[in-house]
Amino acid sequence: MIIITPSLRASVLLLMVYLLTLGSDALPTYVYHDCPDTTHYTLNSSYQANLRILLSSLSSNATVGNGFYNATSGRNPDTVYGLFLCRGDVTDDVCRDCVETASKGVLEQCPNQKVATTWFEECMLRYSDKSIFSIMQEVPALYLYNIKNISEPSRFNQLLADTMEGLATRATSSQSRRKFATEEANFTRFQTLYCLVQCTPDISGSDCNRCLRGAIGALPSCCGGKQGARVLIPSCNLSALDLVVSLQPLIVPAYQFLSDSIHLLFLTYLVVLFHIPSITVNAFEHCFDSQSQNYTSGDKFETNLKHLFNSFYTKGPPTRFNTTISGDTPDLVYGLVQCDPTISEEDCRSCMNASSIEILQKCPNRKQAVLRNDNCYLRYSDSSFFSQVEASLRFYAWPIQNVSDPLVFNQQLGALMDNLSTTAASREIKYATGITNLTDFEKIYGLLQCTRDLSGKDCSSCLGQIISDIPRCCDGMTGGNVLSVSCNLRYEIYPFFENLPPPPPSPLEASPPPPPQIEGDQNTNKTENGA
Repeated sequence: MIIITPSLRASVLLLMVYLLTLGSDALPTYVYHDCPDTTHYTLNSSYQANLRILLSSLSSNATVGNGFYNATSGRNPDTVYGLFLCRGDVTDDVCRDCVETASKGVLEQCPNQKVATTWFEECMLRYSDKSIFSIMQEVPALYLYNIKNISEPSRFNQLLADTMEGLATRATSSQSRRKFATEEANFTRFQTLYCLVQCTPDISGSDCNRCLRGAIGALPSCCGGKQGARVLIPSCNLSALDLVVSLQPLIVPAYQFLSDSIHLLFLTYLVVLFHIPSITVNAFEHCFDSQSQNYTSGDKFETNLKHLFNSFYTKGPPTRFNTTISGDTPDLVYGLVQCDPTISEEDCRSCMNASSIEILQKCPNRKQAVLRNDNCYLRYSDSSFFSQVEASLRFYAWPIQNVSDPLVFNQQLGALMDNLSTTAASREIKYATGITNLTDFEKIYGLLQCTRDLSGKDCSSCLGQIISDIPRCCDGMTGGNVLSVSCNLRYEIYPFFENLPPPPPSPLEASPPPPPQIEGDQNTNKTENGA
């Protein structure tokens, strides 16, 4: 929870003024900005010049008609990537004014920053020194809500959940090019619920769905029982508010509830790790440090290792899995590579290639190493590890957000983990995902996976060990990751996995051969003489 600072109080006052001037030509209303403060540019540098060109380009293209535009400026290493998204119900003129205001303001809000995002009531603008196009970005997540409580919260929550569910489906459908949807629903005779969801049009429908479902799932934690709520994420946003029916939805700003008070909550991940200095939420690497397990540059082991990686590149992607042995004793290299079964063959090949480069950089001259990331897994060793469970080395990560009802959450999570463990162990791909309902708003999404060289029994054993670790690392939290060398699990209250592609169609049965031809004209009736 962030305390309201003088600058935020000023923002609230601006919002109140804005609401008092409805129907007039009001200035765009600033909401918040985020400057990660990770990378900086210097004054009069090429990056600064490219940034100014980019912002000018975004402003000049703010009336293209669809409320979204992205552009790049400059060449590496000073390329700047930027985009804006206007609220789907504003006019071209309002969109232009907002983008122009945001373009000027962000330079003051985030001076000398290479990465920045700024939100207004009417638009969002962001830029970065790395490509942000067609990539779902879920952080930072900004939550705003009205401090007034709603009457009949249970019935209101059910109505809100049903409405948001329908909107997310509509916004992510193939027919929604703008990835934008609104709906109103009657709450009482005098109160109407107005809802809006929107994604940046450059992300895929599945990524839009994941982003929106995550935002919707966070509503009870951030804004449960309140008269209005808004969630702002770089790749998507939503709003829900309860207004008296005398106010016209077409002229009322989608987020009028902000006039009462603003409360902010940022979701971040707290990561606890062992054996390595840093870890991302869904990845780890481990390099064995024993001197006897090192190879020297140019020796036979290194040659065999490179041959192993080449073999992975050709043999792994078609089935998303491969085990290979390269070389001869005493320089044998055993290797295993495995991709997420939901990604394409080409994406698998790209991930394998990147991982083979990365593991050599992170584990130079090591004869044993393992690297796991979001989409693929690579492991090699100078001794055989195939079909052997390795679950003693574990890595943990979890969000710092607590669940509202730990007892119910743990019961539902336990049942989901047990079901997925059974499913994953019984499948050839050793992979299973599932969803279970938690509340009207919230679902628990789970994923379990083993390396495919394990037997069903060993996979089940490995998963059982890491499931039993959940209370140790992640008890009472809204998500958790337990990663081991041979298996891993993850659960969240928002979608984070893709559905498995449908199996290829079964080959058609061969048609029966045609009957043998009979000599003569088959269309001529013949009779015996004298008939």
